Amino acid sequence: MNSTKRAIKYQNYDSRKSIIVFWIVILIVDFFAYLFTIYSNTNTRIGISTGFGPESKLSLMGMNIMPILIYLITYNYTMYYESFPITINFSITRKDFFKSLLADSILISFIFAVIQSLLWKVDPIIVKKIGLTPLYDFIMFNTKIDSLIFIIFSLFISFLAFGALWNLIASLNYKFGAKMWLFLLGLSMLVSFSQKYNLLNLIFPGNWLNRKMDIYQILILGIFILIFYSLSYIITIRTDVKNKVG
Repeated sequence: MNSTKRAIKYQNYDSRKSIIVFWIVILIVDFFAYLFTIYSNTNTRIGISTGFGPESKLSLMGMNIMPILIYLITYNYTMYYESFPITINFSITRKDFFKSLLADSILISFIFAVIQSLLWKVDPIIVKKIGLTPLYDFIMFNTKIDSLIFIIFSLFISFLAFGALWNLIASLNYKFGAKMWLFLLGLSMLVSFSQKYNLLNLIFPGNWLNRKMDIYQILILGIFILIFYSLSYIITIRTDVKNKVG
């Protein structure tokens, strides 16, 4: 238990710093995007827009999603390529490392979901002040008719599932090196032959959140989370520390 607490304390310290820096940068970018949209012509906008005409709809805060997903990718790689060797060298077991990583991932997903949900609720007010029409419908939810709690939960489980996927990829990449990408490429080519699915669409943050959140979607994401983290756990406890990135 003491080993787990030490691992959690170490990872939480680094996470707090990165979360604070990340959101300071994001809020600064959002502020300048707001100013840019005010003082530019109506055909030049920063954010998510349904078009360029006078009837188009805009969301300034919607553009935060891509940096968030990229942060989750970077976070998981940092955990394996930087934190994992350090914690193991401090006599923290692989099981305790993974427990702390899981707890940290849940916390980060929740914090990001809360902040982004609040920003999304404020977004229409800001867009209206600019004199434009707000965008409410984001497929997964509607910021006008859906409650703040529902939006938070939807983003939380989506961020956690996306992070779980990239935790698995990062653990595989650390253990097997560049060979892992060749395997995924080959697997993606086989899967794409069905002309219905593309593995690369799941791996890269393109249309990850373009799904209506309902009971079925929650169940699917929950199953993904369990499978991805279970596989990551099995890989992590069987992984040796590397002296070099392979």
